[in-house]
Amino acid sequence: MKKHFIKGALISSLLLTSNAVLIDPVNAQVQTSSQVTFQQAYKQGEVFSEKILTYYRAVEAGDIEKINHLYDDFTSDLKKIEQTIGKVPGYQNRKNLQRWFVHPAKVDIERTIYEVSQYRLLDKVTDKVEEDQLEVAESLLDKLDRLKKRGKEIKQTTGYKSLPRQIYNDLYLKETVTQGHLVTAYTKKYKTIIDSGNLPLLNDSFLQLRSSMKQMDLLIGQIPNANTRKKFGEEIVRPAKLQLERTRYEISQYQLMETIKNDLITNGSKEQYEEQMAMLQRLKARTEEKNQSGTYEAVPQIEKALRKYEQTLQATE
Repeated sequence: MKKHFIKGALISSLLLTSNAVLIDPVNAQVQTSSQVTFQQAYKQGEVFSEKILTYYRAVEAGDIEKINHLYDDFTSDLKKIEQTIGKVPGYQNRKNLQRWFVHPAKVDIERTIYEVSQYRLLDKVTDKVEEDQLEVAESLLDKLDRLKKRGKEIKQTTGYKSLPRQIYNDLYLKETVTQGHLVTAYTKKYKTIIDSGNLPLLNDSFLQLRSSMKQMDLLIGQIPNANTRKKFGEEIVRPAKLQLERTRYEISQYQLMETIKNDLITNGSKEQYEEQMAMLQRLKARTEEKNQSGTYEAVPQIEKALRKYEQTLQATE
């Protein structure tokens, strides 16, 4: 990264060529004032140039955590130097100062703004998971997908130098960890609902957990390190799959009975009803086989709710 420095005499020389400064004695006071304003802006810019270099080095090192740490102060200092430069007399003076101090800073900010936004959005997702606001967390992850897509589109049009691959690798790992937090929260919630025997809530939660787990599986599959993939699989995906398999046939029974109920309301076909009830009996048999295998923990409250629902359907028919 190039750094631009203009020392003592050059500052006066540049000011004497500015459109805003005249060199005749009558305007000596204006010239002096302009020089002072320029020098103040330049000195502020020199200090800021060190921060430009620090930020640039963090970017080139691919350190997204440090980039995120520096970002707010860096953008705040940029606004301050822009305001100072705006008060400097002379178009060419302002143009030079902007070229030296503003432009390189803006380039690095624009190169990293979407990545910093992704990093911070993932932190928000984690916060929402910890607050048990899982639906909000899901909506933020949807926003993350849009943010990544938009960032990619912008990168293709700006022509700026590509960011180091490490930044994207770290963001991907952070997303995977965040998704893991969500899956774990859904798994914990699902186990509680199993014990409650609430069939509609169980069905909704089953679908949520299955969808979140599938997304986790997709993310894990793109991680190059086999040990990392194994760790995520054992600690996050496996417990979720266990709970889903534990209740898979019960959920199928409930969904079939929902279909039977709707069919009874809409057309009341005796033949169709008997076919579906026969299917339900086969599902019950499979469920019993699963429970007798001893592989999965029993779900007595769900079984009780299912049989009550079945009796209601038989009475309706």
